[in-house]
Amino acid sequence: MIEKEILSEVNQLPKNLQLEVLHFISLLKKGYIEDNRDKIVPDRIFGRAKGIFRISHDFDEPLDEFEE
Repeated sequence: MIEKEILSEVNQLPKNLQLEVLHFISLLKKGYIEDNRDKIVPDRIFGRAKGIFRISHDFDEPLDEFEE
Protein backbone atom coordinates (compact mmCIF):
# COMPACT_ATOMS: atom_id res chain seq x y z
CA MET A 1 0.00 0.00 0.00
CA ILE A 2 2.75 2.45 0.86
CA GLU A 3 4.49 1.72 -2.44
CA LYS A 4 1.43 2.96 -4.34
CA GLU A 5 1.36 6.16 -2.29
CA ILE A 6 5.05 6.79 -2.88
CA LEU A 7 4.73 6.19 -6.63
CA SER A 8 1.68 8.44 -6.81
CA GLU A 9 3.52 11.27 -5.08
CA VAL A 10 6.68 10.85 -7.15
CA ASN A 11 4.72 10.76 -10.41
CA GLN A 12 3.23 14.16 -9.58
CA LEU A 13 6.69 15.74 -9.36
CA PRO A 14 8.54 17.29 -12.31
CA LYS A 15 11.31 15.14 -13.83
CA ASN A 16 14.16 17.07 -12.18
CA LEU A 17 12.64 16.47 -8.72
CA GLN A 18 12.02 12.80 -9.53
CA LEU A 19 15.74 12.54 -10.20
CA GLU A 20 16.45 14.12 -6.80
CA VAL A 21 14.15 11.56 -5.16
CA LEU A 22 16.11 8.79 -6.88
CA HIS A 23 19.40 10.23 -5.59
CA PHE A 24 17.93 10.53 -2.10
CA ILE A 25 16.83 6.88 -2.15
CA SER A 26 20.38 5.87 -3.14
CA LEU A 27 21.76 7.96 -0.28
CA LEU A 28 19.34 6.38 2.20
CA LYS A 29 20.24 2.85 1.07
CA LYS A 30 23.97 3.55 1.28
CA GLY A 31 23.67 5.00 4.79
CA TYR A 32 21.46 2.15 5.97
CA ILE A 33 23.91 -0.47 4.75
CA GLU A 34 26.91 1.31 6.30
CA ASP A 35 25.12 1.86 9.63
CA ASN A 36 24.12 -1.79 9.92
CA ARG A 37 27.44 -3.26 8.79
CA ASP A 38 28.86 -2.99 12.34
CA LYS A 39 25.80 -4.65 13.86
CA ILE A 40 26.54 -8.02 12.28
CA VAL A 41 27.58 -10.28 15.16
CA PRO A 42 30.32 -12.78 14.39
CA ASP A 43 29.82 -16.38 15.41
CA ARG A 44 30.37 -16.83 19.12
CA ILE A 45 32.99 -19.35 20.12
CA PHE A 46 32.75 -20.85 23.59
CA GLY A 47 35.93 -20.26 25.58
CA ARG A 48 37.36 -17.60 23.26
CA ALA A 49 38.28 -15.34 26.22
CA LYS A 50 39.67 -18.09 28.42
CA GLY A 51 42.68 -16.83 30.35
CA ILE A 52 42.03 -13.17 29.48
CA PHE A 53 39.80 -12.35 32.46
CA ARG A 54 40.25 -13.37 36.06
CA ILE A 55 37.89 -12.97 38.99
CA SER A 56 39.60 -12.03 42.24
CA HIS A 57 39.38 -14.41 45.20
CA ASP A 58 37.37 -11.84 47.24
CA PHE A 59 34.83 -11.13 44.51
CA ASP A 60 31.82 -11.88 46.72
CA GLU A 61 33.11 -9.97 49.78
CA PRO A 62 31.41 -6.69 50.74
CA LEU A 63 33.11 -3.52 49.53
CA ASP A 64 34.86 -1.24 52.02
CA GLU A 65 33.02 1.78 50.58
CA PHE A 66 29.70 0.45 51.87
CA GLU A 67 30.71 -0.19 55.50
CA GLU A 68 28.80 2.82 56.85
